[in-house]
Amino acid sequence: MRDKTCFIQMAITKTKATIFHPVTVRNIPAAMAQLDNKNGCEPFSVQPVNLCTGGGFYLWDFGDGATSIQVSPEHTYTNEGQYRMQLKVVDEYGCQDTCSSYVTVHPNPDLSFNILQDPPCHSPVTVSFSNTTVYADAYEWTFDNGVHSTSISPAVSVGSGPLGVHLFGTNMFGCEAILDTLVAVYSQPNIEAFTAEQIGCAPFMA
Repeated sequence: MRDKTCFIQMAITKTKATIFHPVTVRNIPAAMAQLDNKNGCEPFSVQPVNLCTGGGFYLWDFGDGATSIQVSPEHTYTNEGQYRMQLKVVDEYGCQDTCSSYVTVHPNPDLSFNILQDPPCHSPVTVSFSNTTVYADAYEWTFDNGVHSTSISPAVSVGSGPLGVHLFGTNMFGCEAILDTLVAVYSQPNIEAFTAEQIGCAPFMA
């Protein structure tokens, strides 16, 4: 819409004079932004499209302490949480408008586990994995002895260590994480004893 010019009529009764004074009513800028994806896993990058009209200055507030005066800036959220992204548009006369939208950043699985194994009195030994992961609800374990498992806390039989462990975790938001590590496994040592043949006269000390 174009600016409108209106006339204010002022009547002065004593002199019977009428004064017309033009007043320009300017259109307020319209703040509008488009964000195709408002949900993602950390770190989550967004680049909203600026659809504002009637403005020449823009101020973005991403809700995590970061701001920008670019037309359509790119921003990365590094931590999980919900953020209110706000855009303010201002024209040359100081007229302004504001719009906002919410961005949700989901956490990645934080993979970890503890291990407990049988006393090393025999071989193979059973190694139990206690899953201490947070922000995950599905798992896939792969061990370098050929064992695969989708249990939360599996147990495997191992002849000797170390044992390579590959843990993949995901959550309901589609966020994923991978943990690759080696764990020490202790088994019963093999002991061999022998006596070398010795010849001597009595009394004989071996």
